Amino acid sequence: MKNSLLKNSFSNSSGHFKYGYLLVEGMMSMMICVLGIWLITTTIWANNHDQQNQTLNFYSCVQLLESDHYQFEVCEVKPDWEVVLYSPKTHKYYHFQKYSNMLRLTGDRKGHLRSLTDVHYVHFEKKEGCLQTRVIFNNGEKYVAYSRLEFKK
Repeated sequence: MKNSLLKNSFSNSSGHFKYGYLLVEGMMSMMICVLGIWLITTTIWANNHDQQNQTLNFYSCVQLLESDHYQFEVCEVKPDWEVVLYSPKTHKYYHFQKYSNMLRLTGDRKGHLRSLTDVHYVHFEKKEGCLQTRVIFNNGEKYVAYSRLEFKK
């Protein structure tokens, strides 16, 4: 009689014993919590890392415009998508323009140099003797730069 009472108290309705069931359940819960915390931490880190990359990429793009290698002069400003530039060093015309979701530098012939990606909106404007470049990325980040370039007449 004692054996049957003991068996019933440790077994479930199908007759299988559940030794250590609470221990396994606790360990699984702990693993799920640790995995969730790791996922949140990784997501926050990746978001901050992307933001830093966009900042660096934007200022690298501005540095290309102001480069001594080209010494660009502004010929024409088409506010919402393009600036036509001339380089006295290479004696060529270049187009700095938004194409699809990127900002690129192209020559009069084939090929382009991708300067920025994930660009939602770009605006160029002549302001106080400088070329103002405004960029809004797909994630909503906004950047503005003023490049002191000569304007060709």
